[in-house]
Amino acid sequence: MARHSTSFDVRAALVSSAESVFLLGLWMIFVSMAKLDELLVGIAAALIAAFADGVVKAKKFATFYPHLKTMLLVFWELWYVLKGTVIVFGALIKRLLGKRPKIELRAVPFHAGGQDSESAARRALAIILTTISPDTVTIGIDREKNVMLAHYISPSGTPLIAKRLGATE
Repeated sequence: MARHSTSFDVRAALVSSAESVFLLGLWMIFVSMAKLDELLVGIAAALIAAFADGVVKAKKFATFYPHLKTMLLVFWELWYVLKGTVIVFGALIKRLLGKRPKIELRAVPFHAGGQDSESAARRALAIILTTISPDTVTIGIDREKNVMLAHYISPSGTPLIAKRLGATE
């Protein structure tokens, strides 16, 4: 009978510990009160979340390894949210004045990549970072056709952030 050897992964334990502390900090900021019962619930929730994250990583259920330069695009989001908010309010004003705002559902050429974890991270970030802006909803990315399907209010071209993540138009 074959034995399954299990070894303790120190690096994974350290990462999970750091995640627990970070999640507990987020919890305490969210509840914004320093009561013992909130702290205990926060500790339990943070430990459960870090454990679940460890299980997902150990099973390699979902791999997500973005490049640092890709993750830095998150700092552009404030600009896109502000710009998108202005666009949505502009469309609302047009609608209130009886004019129809321009709305577009478009298949944007997108280099989707393969099944590797870096391509998966890039696709996930492209969907998340373009959808955060209130004037755009990215529906998904078709890997076979290399297109990103997106809904735009008052479209003004493909956002630069989408181009940095793989859009070619």
